[in-house]
Amino acid sequence: MLGFGSPRYSLKLGPRQAAWAVRSTDWRGQTRVRSIVADLPSGLLRPSPVEPNISDGEALKSHLRALIGIPVGRQAPFCPIALVVADLCVRTVLLHVDTVPSRSRERDALIRWRLEKEATFPVAGARVVSQVIGPHTVLVVMI
Repeated sequence: MLGFGSPRYSLKLGPRQAAWAVRSTDWRGQTRVRSIVADLPSGLLRPSPVEPNISDGEALKSHLRALIGIPVGRQAPFCPIALVVADLCVRTVLLHVDTVPSRSRERDALIRWRLEKEATFPVAGARVVSQVIGPHTVLVVMI
């Protein structure tokens, strides 16, 4: 997983609930998993490939801080987590191109241009993340 190894933390976001899991190892080397599930207000998260998925960002942030146990006003620690979201929240595409630009700005512009031509997903408001996986292939995730 991108050089981080297995993540200790995972967060699953659904339209009705959020779940937080923490993996740890005890003194005998046995793996333990602790999980917490919390209900979310109706309509706070709406899985959709075309509409915004979060209706109130501050309310979601508040619910997640309570779920994870981060006090208000305290900075959340930086650590890798596995994030699980509904299929309708993201789109994944393998793009085949003649040449993959080496500069990230040029590559991002090419990817967005190709996605606007080929995808039925609205690219304008999407966060686009890419990874070159071959000399002519780019893995693209649109969030």
